[in-house]
Amino acid sequence: MKKLLTLLLCLCMILALFTACGNKTEKTEGNKTDIPDAGIAGGGATSEGKIIEAAAYKDVFRIGGQMEFPTLDFHESLNAHYIVTLTHDTLITRDGDDFVPALATEWKKIDSKTWEFKLREGVTFHDGSKFTADDVVFTMERGLDNPSSNVRARLSCIEKVEAIDEYNVRFNLNAPNQDFLLCISQGYASIMSKDAVTKDIEGVKYGTGPWKVTEFKPSISVTMERYDGFWGEAPKAKQMVYVTYPEDPSRLVALQSGEIDCCLVVNAADNKTCETDDRIVPVTILDSGFAFLAFNMTDPILSDINFRKACAYAINPEDVLAVSCEGYGVPVQCAFGGGAYGSAEGELEGYYYDPELAKEYLAKSCYNGEELTIMCGVQEYVTNATIYADMLGEIGIKCVLEEKDFLGVATSATYDKGEHQLLSWAAIWSASGDDVRRLFYTGQRSNYTCVPNEELDKLIDDALYEEDDATRKDLYRQIQQYVIDNCLMVPVYRSTYYCAEAPNVSGIKWSSDCNDYNFRYGCVAILD
Repeated sequence: MKKLLTLLLCLCMILALFTACGNKTEKTEGNKTDIPDAGIAGGGATSEGKIIEAAAYKDVFRIGGQMEFPTLDFHESLNAHYIVTLTHDTLITRDGDDFVPALATEWKKIDSKTWEFKLREGVTFHDGSKFTADDVVFTMERGLDNPSSNVRARLSCIEKVEAIDEYNVRFNLNAPNQDFLLCISQGYASIMSKDAVTKDIEGVKYGTGPWKVTEFKPSISVTMERYDGFWGEAPKAKQMVYVTYPEDPSRLVALQSGEIDCCLVVNAADNKTCETDDRIVPVTILDSGFAFLAFNMTDPILSDINFRKACAYAINPEDVLAVSCEGYGVPVQCAFGGGAYGSAEGELEGYYYDPELAKEYLAKSCYNGEELTIMCGVQEYVTNATIYADMLGEIGIKCVLEEKDFLGVATSATYDKGEHQLLSWAAIWSASGDDVRRLFYTGQRSNYTCVPNEELDKLIDDALYEEDDATRKDLYRQIQQYVIDNCLMVPVYRSTYYCAEAPNVSGIKWSSDCNDYNFRYGCVAILD
């Protein structure tokens, strides 16, 4: 394995030399860095999504992505976020750093734990039912009451939602929350039709957005038509289609052949093709999330901090990047979203590659030659797991891979099930510092340590409740230092990945947080 890793590293460097010249102009929103082409910065930064002016536009806009949708119920599957942002609306949305009206036209803070919203009148769902405060109450209660709901944790700041009257609603929070507006501006807080969903679970597909689902083939495609009853600006296209391409090369081939107009996440091996092919306009995005190696600390070996530190010092992030992402990315030391509120990346010193120090920590640990498993899924993180296993093997830790599909990892590597030992995975991160709650707060589904931690819980809660900006940022800094000191996981890198568009495509708002991609106004201009 060591020889294979060395060979792959050499091959990456040779390919870089041969492809260094002749790059074409990319759609980018920032200066390029030495390692990745960082088109969009972290922490939820977005591109503007301006539309090319033309006399006519193609009727159909097609998106190709790797994400599969077994259901359109975004309370059950967060995979559906690409679709829900097309078909549904939130109460408010974001324009850069500002919050702007959507289904709510006005809002005000009554006290530290109470907010009131005035709702937009005259809005209808795709099934024809009228949008009112009852729909807001129903949606929030549905997301909070279902123990298996994927949005329950994200809405957990809400204690109660009540309709004041038909077009006014009040949110009562369980504690002061500085991220509340950000929370309800996310796609997972989109509003469902109470009438449609209570009649038939398939009613989850009916929203108030500009696109109405007309055909759904689970894990294959979603077809939508423009909803002419939409309360906002109408899209240029008449039909929107999302097609799933599970295999990485197939998405790019589909874009090159004209089958699709937009390709989500190009395989790193094809990045250079994006830069030189005139049929493609590449979009480079520096991910706000990060790849990591996590530890299930209910396991006696993994509960040993000396063992965890041995793993941390055994991993070389630069080599992982070179092989897995062909160098497109940046190493990280903090288990925190890049550019997110409170990030101390670049200020705190985490772990670095030092195999001799790793061996010293391993000698002090309880490890005695046992074979451990690294759970992984999705090709990039499977590749990472292979590299981690090789690097850990170099210091004497035996590892084998337990490879699953995306859903398999998502349902088994959880706080309550904890079927993993080591986990090669990645964290999606928004602009919110409180996203750290999902990874480390007791009981959270994505807390891969699988153990309670009252001290860290208190820091996370204090940071969310604190109103003073400087104090709040210091609390997030303490959280990141605590994770480093206790080696709760090994953050490895933030990847710079490519998405791609066909020429004359416009209207898309790209973001470093994939939950914030917005294709509502995606269109293809017909130019002379």
